[in-house]
Amino acid sequence: MNKRYYLKNEKGQILDINDGKNSIFNLTSDFGISRSLSYSRVGNTFIKSKEEPEQLKLEGNINFIKDEAQNEENYKKYERFIRTSENLTFVNVRKEATGLVESYTDVDWAQLGKTFSNGTMLVCKLVLHCKTSWYKQDNIEYLIEEAQDNAFGFPIDFENMVFGVGDKSSNNVENLGYSEAPLYLKIKGPVVNPKIEVLKNGEVINSIELQIELEAYEELEYCTRDDNLLIRKINTDGTYINLFDLLDESNSNNFFKIPVRSL
Repeated sequence: MNKRYYLKNEKGQILDINDGKNSIFNLTSDFGISRSLSYSRVGNTFIKSKEEPEQLKLEGNINFIKDEAQNEENYKKYERFIRTSENLTFVNVRKEATGLVESYTDVDWAQLGKTFSNGTMLVCKLVLHCKTSWYKQDNIEYLIEEAQDNAFGFPIDFENMVFGVGDKSSNNVENLGYSEAPLYLKIKGPVVNPKIEVLKNGEVINSIELQIELEAYEELEYCTRDDNLLIRKINTDGTYINLFDLLDESNSNNFFKIPVRSL
């Protein structure tokens, strides 16, 4: 298949809706972006007063391509997966010069239809409402040695980003998307009073510092997604403690994002 579309749920389970074996997904909407604009009239001139992104909606038809009995069984499997998943992500896989590229958008399902064509062909209209812009995921793990047998590291998960060239202890990050990009950090102990900073052109534009000590195998988790703001300590037994009370109340931006690159 030249294109691959699949759904992934909160458990990491995958439903491939365009595998060419059981079903083919024909997308009838597009992957573009749109915005809502408002204008104020000044004399005979209209001046833009407001703009905001419009919610994207994905629509298409799932065509089941087996015999009648298998089509019905596959439909039940697809319906069960979509209906029972609490969090769904639509994934678009495409080929580029650099290889396969995966783009993600978090969705809520609105419709899974069911019609018949040519006797055995089962056609299902799928409608998904997007909750996020399209994003890509890049994971980087740093291991910074403080002293012999004493180190800490943290994997980083940025969205809407491309990573530039860096050295062993840093990476330059460019947000090439259309909106600020949330981030997810996990810092592993041992570490004392961890501090997170975002720099632009050598200047600190956002920062957060926590007065906390993490022992070996303890972790600090920090996420700035609007629908999943969290900052917590993960204990060695897997339990966690929320750390919202350690935030600086005078800081109006404790959950910051990566700004869009200036042109």
